[in-house]
Amino acid sequence: MTQGKPLPCEVASLDAFIEKINSLKSGAFLIGRNRIWHGGIHLSEKGGWLPSGAVRAIADGEIVAYRLATKPAKATRSAEEGKPEGKIDLYTSPSFCLVRHRYEAGEQNKNRLTFYSLYMHIACENTYSSPEAARVTVKGSGVSTYEPVAAGDPLKLTRRLSGSHPVYAKTGAEVKLIQQTPSNLLNHRDEAHDYFLVHYVDEPNSPFYIAQSQLQHEYPQKPRWMTPPEGKPARHGIPSNTWLRQTADTTAGSLGLPAGSEVVVSGESQMVALGGGSTEFRKVQVFKVGSGTVKDSANGVMANASKGAIGWLATSKMGAGLAAEPSIPVEFKEDAPVVDRSENPIAVQAGEVIGHWGEHQIAKAGASGLVKDADSKAVHFEVFVTEQDSKDDSEKRNKQAKG
Repeated sequence: MTQGKPLPCEVASLDAFIEKINSLKSGAFLIGRNRIWHGGIHLSEKGGWLPSGAVRAIADGEIVAYRLATKPAKATRSAEEGKPEGKIDLYTSPSFCLVRHRYEAGEQNKNRLTFYSLYMHIACENTYSSPEAARVTVKGSGVSTYEPVAAGDPLKLTRRLSGSHPVYAKTGAEVKLIQQTPSNLLNHRDEAHDYFLVHYVDEPNSPFYIAQSQLQHEYPQKPRWMTPPEGKPARHGIPSNTWLRQTADTTAGSLGLPAGSEVVVSGESQMVALGGGSTEFRKVQVFKVGSGTVKDSANGVMANASKGAIGWLATSKMGAGLAAEPSIPVEFKEDAPVVDRSENPIAVQAGEVIGHWGEHQIAKAGASGLVKDADSKAVHFEVFVTEQDSKDDSEKRNKQAKG
């Protein structure tokens, strides 16, 4: 955005949303600018939507299918017949997410509807991990900036001045890296540091050097649904503070195992003479460490066991068995297949981030050939129903009416 204009922000109302839709130059419903049917709308980087490119679920629902690619796919477009000859490479994200929603309202659920929201061209993995994906900002105050040309041998920078006063970097301002690797240069004190040549995002024609140490990189965060909870094996809870023995028949070197811990029990066991009787100990691995402290026999605080620690535990100290909780990983793949999760959907809530703008480059015919549009990131969004779901919803309503 240029200086003086308001920054994009969350759309706060339906009227504001419709106003933005009506201002779209392309990607509109229901006919695109290529005069072909277009079943949804485009939320694009240049369209004045949320700066982070985050797109959110329109209602509570469940993800029933997705495809997550590692990087955008390339397509080569040729000029149309009768237009200047030429070809151009365009990149688009093949990633998508399909969410199923179930709407029920009215007395005895007479108003029932199953519908879907589709989010196409959401960001590929490289959006979250590549160096180019980072948002770079100035992290310090009173940070010197330098003229964009270094001179001398060795190369030395000239401090930027306004009159006789130094021009400091704007704290928190976003900058664009002109070079991807820093240069080792001398500052105005003849000190050698690594510097990047940059410009403010809203001042592309005013480059300057700034120390690498004064920049911070902020990467977009993957939506929560893409990083499902860790899978959990069958295990036992620990109801009260106890000790994790290093060997079954001695307490030497024992570690504290606070209440609330969880352990995975192996098949190894050993009977140990204890308190005039015989006690069974099992070899275990710590899956989770509870909070709190454990005291030793001298009433001193023990070092707690860590996750993954292996030791011996009396079976009498183990609580009820906890069921295994498998986790189905959500993976980005180079030749990304469509993943069907209809039988094991991923729950999402209204307003939860589904994805971010992905590559969606388009081209138009110019005077001398095809020209790539400057607005190169977008998410295609649409809502629809299926004939089978409509039939099922109708049958459920009829059954309820008869019941």
